[in-house]
Amino acid sequence: MFSMHPIRSFSALWRTAAFRMAAVFASIFGVGAATMLVMLDFGVARFAEEELHSALYHQMAIMRADAQLEGSAALVNILTEHVRTDSVSRYRYLVIPPVGPRFNSGLPEDATRFDGFGIVEAPSSDVSSIGRKAEVRMLVLTERMADGSFMAVGRESYPLDDLRAGLHKIAIWGSLALMLLAVVAGLLAGLLFLRRLKLVNATTGRIIDGNLSERLPAIGFGQEFDDLTRNLNAMLDRLEATMAAMRQVSTDVAHDLRMPLTRLRNRLEELHPASDAQAARIESAIEEADELLSLFNTMLRIARLQAGDVHQDMVPVDLSLLVERAIEAYQPAAEQSGHLLLHRSAGPHIVVGDAAMLNQLLANLIDNGLQHTPAGTSVEIALSSAADGVRLLVKDDGPGVGEAEVPNLTKRFYRADDSRTRPGTGLGLTLVSAIVDLHEASLRISGHPGFAVEVWFSRVSPA
Repeated sequence: MFSMHPIRSFSALWRTAAFRMAAVFASIFGVGAATMLVMLDFGVARFAEEELHSALYHQMAIMRADAQLEGSAALVNILTEHVRTDSVSRYRYLVIPPVGPRFNSGLPEDATRFDGFGIVEAPSSDVSSIGRKAEVRMLVLTERMADGSFMAVGRESYPLDDLRAGLHKIAIWGSLALMLLAVVAGLLAGLLFLRRLKLVNATTGRIIDGNLSERLPAIGFGQEFDDLTRNLNAMLDRLEATMAAMRQVSTDVAHDLRMPLTRLRNRLEELHPASDAQAARIESAIEEADELLSLFNTMLRIARLQAGDVHQDMVPVDLSLLVERAIEAYQPAAEQSGHLLLHRSAGPHIVVGDAAMLNQLLANLIDNGLQHTPAGTSVEIALSSAADGVRLLVKDDGPGVGEAEVPNLTKRFYRADDSRTRPGTGLGLTLVSAIVDLHEASLRISGHPGFAVEVWFSRVSPA
């Protein structure tokens, strides 16, 4: 199952266009939802306030009609009886006639300073406000009659205040919750998309490494991504077919030319030169034919390795023994060319591999060090084991190569500029790379200072 380190995942996620796009849409959604809640808060509070105003208008209309019909004194009597029989009335009244007794069912005298609507503070003992603070707010509506009477009707505003406070809380916390939910949803969507893209990138990396049989997994997230994946896989199908055809052509050319070259070499050996000059020319032609045969044999071997047509005898092998034998075989050539061949190893180093191929790998690396460095250069072969594998290092203290040339060294027929005047085919490191891939090992080349080739074998067998 695909997994990622959380810190690295979120750090990478913040830098992705997928998350930024998700964050933008999440923010738009969150702001839109918050705006909707604020408008709902304002609308509901405004509606409740209008309902309260309408109710006070209605009560004032009744009081006005009674006062105009029967007089202010009669209105006082009507309200006194109403309050006596309706103990749960939600309204409070204040009537001050020009003459006679006043009527007050809980409104403070402070209401007389208003003309129309106003807010007054009433003691809680005057209204039904059990469990509330000592004073409560009341919305009052006042009116002065033609005869000089003052009338006021009031109603507790704390239900409206509670409604507003509740709506404010809902708007604030709801907006924050929606924005947080939108951001989290965008984060999860971006993370999921990033995981899918990492699968695609991992597959792309294997394709870049040369495994053209890999195909991109479906990304999902819509038809356009599926179409993109399908088109890329179709492109890879054609690319794989083209590369396979090119490899087949080079293999066929190498195979078809090997036999004529062999016959030509044999005929050159059968010639009887009439003079020493002719003998030297024949010998030179035989050497060139041998080089061409070696070139074509190497091409065929690389093609078979890359195609998987070579028999693999993968068994536990002590790599230190193979190194010792390779050094013993190349020691005379190293002494003759003025090189110093060094070996550093501690104990057995067991890997799972094909001994013949590993011998070829060691021979190519040692031969590369001897051929492409001047006399007096040291070539060292070092082995070491770790918990995750065995490390083979072949390095020299020669001039090395430019770092810009290192990525090309495993390509077929590529030769660095300073090695073009020396004998060689440009296939040595290509063959090394093919053998490394066959053993599922990793190859690292360093060009300066000196030249070093490092191979890590990850499949370790118990010693």
